[in-house]
Amino acid sequence: MRLKALLVEDDLDIQDLLKSQVESLGLDVICTSNGKTAIDLIKENTFDIFLLDRMLPGATGMEVCNYIRSHDLYSSNPILMITALTQPEQIIEGLNAGADDYITKPFDINILLARLRCQLRRYHLIKDKKENISKLELGALSLDIQKRVFLLQEKEVQLTKSEFNLMTILLKNVGKVMTRKELKLVIQGDAVHVTDRTIDTHIFGLRKKLKHYSSQVESIRGIGYRINEKL
Repeated sequence: MRLKALLVEDDLDIQDLLKSQVESLGLDVICTSNGKTAIDLIKENTFDIFLLDRMLPGATGMEVCNYIRSHDLYSSNPILMITALTQPEQIIEGLNAGADDYITKPFDINILLARLRCQLRRYHLIKDKKENISKLELGALSLDIQKRVFLLQEKEVQLTKSEFNLMTILLKNVGKVMTRKELKLVIQGDAVHVTDRTIDTHIFGLRKKLKHYSSQVESIRGIGYRINEKL
């Protein structure tokens, strides 16, 4: 599954350059030139990495950075600030706000890409470690991936293969909206043809088995589903 980057840059020439270069690393890139629009995009989508200018209309890059870091979901996602603000106190301010790297303009694109690859390596290590966890727990929910056992309030609940696979990816990504496309990949092969309706049907069955915890599997209209991190 390709990683998704959010690029927030109001200089359209720089935005075009960065978009093409970041895409060359195999990432999908969503662009905006407005800080407020960036925050709205983060509310409606999930991203793996962020590239932020600081001086933006709508909301500053610092405000966008603070918004990202205010969510546990993005505690380990790389944030690169790319900005013309070069004073030492400005660099320190950006790093203290949660940026993992601070790149000043004008920049050498090859050095920028090398630093981006460094952040991606770190992110992959953290991501792989999370994915290799064999037991997932959240409040009354407990799932053993190796034994394929799901417990609700310490009592085993029988899930179908598809329901178990869906619960696994949702619990691995607590708080993150999983798109229907991502969920289809999880159960591909369980049916001849997996559609959006197939996903909705399996989620409906899963919710029934969760009983009064069913509301924790939230439907995000037009996008997909997520597990609410507040159980």
